[in-house]
Amino acid sequence: MPENSMLSLVTILLAMVLILVLAYYVSRALGRGWNRRAAGKYLNVIDQMAIGQDRALLIVSVGDEHYLVGSASGSVTLLAKLDGEFPEETPSKETKSFRDFHALMEKYNRKNE
Repeated sequence: MPENSMLSLVTILLAMVLILVLAYYVSRALGRGWNRRAAGKYLNVIDQMAIGQDRALLIVSVGDEHYLVGSASGSVTLLAKLDGEFPEETPSKETKSFRDFHALMEKYNRKNE
């Protein structure tokens, strides 16, 4: 009897580990897919930066125009129309989104001075 209960315990533990590993890889795959869905036919999220829980700043392009948009849970607010050029580059894994966003805003600020 003790051998059966030990085997059952090991089986349950292995199943739990397998479920956790699968959940990890599925969540990574879904997270990578979000960026591809962020671009539409006419809208494109160029960059974004989280500024709090459920709050973010986004640079959005619509055609040739660019906008600074604030996003919070339950609301989206147009903050400013941006003048200047914003390159639509695919960020590499090595770059930090904060640095990219900061560089774009610095470029925008220099053009407006």
